[in-house]
Amino acid sequence: MFSPPTDERTLPYLDGSIDIVVVSSPNRVTLREARRLAAYAVVDLAPPGGLPDGAVDALPSEDEDVTIDVQRMGKQSEVRKMPSASIIIPTHDGVEHLGLCLISLDETLPKPFRGEVIVVDDASGEEMQSRLEEWQVSRPYLR
Repeated sequence: MFSPPTDERTLPYLDGSIDIVVVSSPNRVTLREARRLAAYAVVDLAPPGGLPDGAVDALPSEDEDVTIDVQRMGKQSEVRKMPSASIIIPTHDGVEHLGLCLISLDETLPKPFRGEVIVVDDASGEEMQSRLEEWQVSRPYLR
């Protein structure tokens, strides 16, 4: 969601009209407005304790661990570390191809890799399920 700077306290969107709203502000008015717009979740990137005095925006450096506060509408907030990158691999019964892909990622991803590799399995057979469980043991980034 993007809205140009304005003096208005509300954004020109309808309630619940945006799936996910990402903010980088500890300001209660901003968070309340984000919750008004979000149909599914609000992600707050502001560091714990808020932004330093005078800071308008604080983006993390590459070396910083970032914690995100995901607030799903109607559910309790969930805090977790944000990955540096997400790689999504769709698959359906492609055990051999997926295995080769993961080996290639093992060889090329930086050490340590602070991201995640998400395998989206489209109802593959039992062989894929057992191999995924095996691969997760040696690849903590695999989801």
